[in-house]
Amino acid sequence: EKKLNDWIDEWHTVNLNALIFDEITFNDTASVKRSNDVVYYGTFRKHRIKDMLDYNSANLFVSSSRKNHLKYQAAGINAKFIEKLQWYEKEVDLFEPFGLRLYDYRYSLYLEDEHTHSNYAFMANRFYECVMHNTLLFYDARCKLTIEKSGFNIDPFQIVKDGDELNEKIAMLADDEYEMLLDVQRSNYHKIIKEKADALEAIRNSIYEMSVA
Repeated sequence: EKKLNDWIDEWHTVNLNALIFDEITFNDTASVKRSNDVVYYGTFRKHRIKDMLDYNSANLFVSSSRKNHLKYQAAGINAKFIEKLQWYEKEVDLFEPFGLRLYDYRYSLYLEDEHTHSNYAFMANRFYECVMHNTLLFYDARCKLTIEKSGFNIDPFQIVKDGDELNEKIAMLADDEYEMLLDVQRSNYHKIIKEKADALEAIRNSIYEMSVA
């Protein structure tokens, strides 16, 4: 019986994560006033929990669905749990006019699965989302391989080993220093745009090759 690889003649590696980046959002959220809080968002990933536990001392908001709140709590994660971030406008209601968005927060935390610590797989969606929304990222130090291989401009100040260091660095950031770090993060714009264009071109070429095969 044939396996999947037996049917594949050629592999194409494409960075699909870059496709999420939107230039209009990048410009529109540059000067948004936001809280001085840190948000981590996303579904429950069991292979990320060991690293995440080191940030229990951080003043961290975790955005996810209610069912994932229970999983995080059962795994020992100590955080302020909130509903999933809203990515698009929604109708106004009495309690939540627009919902919380990534750009409501000054900072976000970048964690990855343990496997990715030694197996490079491009920057995750959250990197492109945070650059796009002008939310300053702090990176767990175990993401070193991903940071180095990505080639993006990331200030060493943004790399932290645990919640205590994250708290200390945020506390010492004056407004002008924050803006300077955000400018460093924003400087990755042109590289991201190229990655997005390259990914679209690779997809078009692959489709064309299949159509003429």
